Amino acid sequence: MAAAGLLAACGGSNGESTPTEDKSSTDEGTQASVSTSYSYVNNGLEASFTLSGTSGKLEITNGSGKDVGEPAIYSLDPATGDRIDAGVDGTAPIADGTSGSYAVNFPDGFDAIAAGFVGLEFGGEDYGGFVED
Repeated sequence: MAAAGLLAACGGSNGESTPTEDKSSTDEGTQASVSTSYSYVNNGLEASFTLSGTSGKLEITNGSGKDVGEPAIYSLDPATGDRIDAGVDGTAPIADGTSGSYAVNFPDGFDAIAAGFVGLEFGGEDYGGFVED
């Protein structure tokens, strides 16, 4: 019940993230887990990001006509505005016409329900934010 109240409080019409609830079974019974999907499309760069708890998967296709630097993901804490960087495994620059898939991990304690803005960088350059699917 508490999770339902939190999900209702996340709203969606003002551009904030609206997580979906995914029931997962554990040894201790049924526990709610939040899974959210995001998309990014701009000038031939396409990225999708799925986040569940503190872990996620980032998929990128580069059709921009130029090589881009290694990808990075971050979120902004909605209460403080502090930046929270995620670890992205196995990153390297992405050549034009290629794609990549990466494991993403936010630090312990990251609250996927409260995640507001999720941003994307290539080579340390901010490319803007994802849009929730």
